[in-house]
Amino acid sequence: MDAAGSPGAGVVTGDARPAALRVAGIHLRNGALGLARAELEAAAGRGTLDDQALLDLAEARWRTGDLAGAGEVANAFLSSGRRAPIAFVVAAEAVAALGRPSEARRLASLALAEPGSRLDEIFAGMPRSHVWPGEGADDAARDAVSGGAAPSDGSGASAPAASRVEHLPDAPEALDAGRHAIASGDLAAGAVRLAVVLRLDPALAPAVLDAIGSARSPALELVRGDALRATGHELEARSAYASALRAAAESAGWSGGGSSGEVPPTA
Repeated sequence: MDAAGSPGAGVVTGDARPAALRVAGIHLRNGALGLARAELEAAAGRGTLDDQALLDLAEARWRTGDLAGAGEVANAFLSSGRRAPIAFVVAAEAVAALGRPSEARRLASLALAEPGSRLDEIFAGMPRSHVWPGEGADDAARDAVSGGAAPSDGSGASAPAASRVEHLPDAPEALDAGRHAIASGDLAAGAVRLAVVLRLDPALAPAVLDAIGSARSPALELVRGDALRATGHELEARSAYASALRAAAESAGWSGGGSSGEVPPTA
């Protein structure tokens, strides 16, 4: 993960930083998110956060599912005139989750414009809101994110932004639909709906895990892994991904799945 791997102006680095803050940063970059957040929250309570630790706290909150709290810290950093890619990313995600796409796109464009901004490394598997260009996006897509021309539909005309999201439900609606689909036995449809929830609002990852419950299918295990990663449980997420691959292999030779995509019990 890149975190604040490319710190902005004014970020304190080096051995002059307090040891506790350096250790918290090491924990964060090694994926020990719970430890990192506990140390950083304690430092915040003592009022001993420096600029780098402020960025680390924003990232730790974001990666452990506290998008609102992460946004508060990122905005506090940015409102002082300081800049860093991770701060713009977290702020954009937080604003997007509040249903303010124009502001989120403005922040996303600022993140993309920051020197050393590497989105794939910053997100490191975290779900992205719809305000970001897709992987390998071209210049037209980047212009769309920053409020420029919309991507062409291939006919030479610009596709209206509204037409691209016309039928997209809000996250709570998709969550309810996914929960209902799973309860009715349509695991494939439930997995799709819950995957959409994570992309619309990563902060709902705990609710997605609750909706999946003990239901099993390759697609649901994949969504479970994404939700676990969004809440900071990287090892459990990897286990779920492995389970998804194993379940897919098992279901390929299983004749009783029907249309629900359900996986047979493992021995």
